[in-house]
Amino acid sequence: MSKGTVLLICAAGMSTSLLVTKMQRVVERENRNLEVVAASVSEMDEAIQNYDVKILLLGPQVRFLEEKYKEILNPKGIPVSIVSMRDFGMMDGEAVMHSAIEVMEGGE
Repeated sequence: MSKGTVLLICAAGMSTSLLVTKMQRVVERENRNLEVVAASVSEMDEAIQNYDVKILLLGPQVRFLEEKYKEILNPKGIPVSIVSMRDFGMMDGEAVMHSAIEVMEGGE
C-alpha cells in the first residue's frame, strides 16, 4: 500500500525543512502510513498532482490560499488546514503532525 502524503506548503519551501523532519519523526514513531513533503507555493499544484495527498497544510505566511484550495480539494475529500503561527514559529513538528492527524480523522 502506498503512503499517503501530508503536503506542507510555505512561501519558498525552505523554512519548512526542519519542521518536515520533526513531523516525519512523529509519523515513524507512531508507525503511520504517511510521508511528509514540503513544497513552495510555486510547486504546490504539481505536488498535489504527483502525491497521494491526504491533507494540505498551509504555513501561516500563505494562509491567504486557504479558500482557493478548499474549493479545489474539499470536493475530493482532501482537507486543507493552516499551521498555527505558534507551532510554525516553534518548529513544533509533533503539534503540527498531531493537529494534521486530527483533521484527517475528521476531528477538526
